[in-house]
Amino acid sequence: MKLAGSRRLAGIAAMSAVALTLAACGNGESSDAATSSGSSSTDAGSGSGELSGSIAGSGASSQEAAVQGWIAGFMEQNPDINVTYDPTGSGTGREQFLNGTVLFAGSDAAMDEEELAAGEERCYGGEVIEMPLYISPIAVAYNLPGVDAENINMDPETIAGIFAGEVTSWNDPAIADANPGVELPDADIIPVNRSDDSGTTENFTEYLS
Repeated sequence: MKLAGSRRLAGIAAMSAVALTLAACGNGESSDAATSSGSSSTDAGSGSGELSGSIAGSGASSQEAAVQGWIAGFMEQNPDINVTYDPTGSGTGREQFLNGTVLFAGSDAAMDEEELAAGEERCYGGEVIEMPLYISPIAVAYNLPGVDAENINMDPETIAGIFAGEVTSWNDPAIADANPGVELPDADIIPVNRSDDSGTTENFTEYLS
C-alpha cells in the first residue's frame, strides 16, 4: 500500500482523529533553563508587563501550520518576543524539550510516564504541562492504477492485516468482499510507513491494535 497515492481508503474505519498537544514546563522552571533555547523578561522598572526575548519550540510537523498561526498572533501582540517552531517530528520535539534544547514541544502523542518523570527534572522540580490544542485526522492512502473505483473500502481488521503481513494481495477476499463489483488485481500490497519516531505512527499503531 503505497502512501504516495492521492486516493484514500473510504469509510470512517480508515481514519482516526488525533488530539495534538503542546508540552511545556509549569511553575518551578528556573531562568537558567531558557539560556540554551531562548529567554524572556519583563521591564520591572516600568511595571508595564511587556515581554521581550525569544522562545524556541519544536515537534510535530502535522501541527506546524496551526502553531505558526498561533505564533503570528502572539508576536503581533508581543512584538518584542521572537517565537520559533521547528517541525522536527513528535519524537524529536519531545526529546529536545526534555534535554533543554527547546522551551516547548508539539506532539501527536502525549508523553509517557517515563518522559513525564524526566520532565520534572528538566523543569527544575516543576511539572510538565500538556495542552490538547489541535485535532488532526490520520488517513491511509493507496496507489492502485487501473482500478475503476473512486475509493477502496477496508475495515479496521483488514488494514491491520495488511500491516501485519497477513493480507498481502489486492484481490484478497477480505478486500474483495468489501468492494463488490470492483475488479481488483492479483498484485502484491507493499505497505509503507515512517521509520522515525513519529507520534502519528504511534497513534496509528494503537488504532490498528
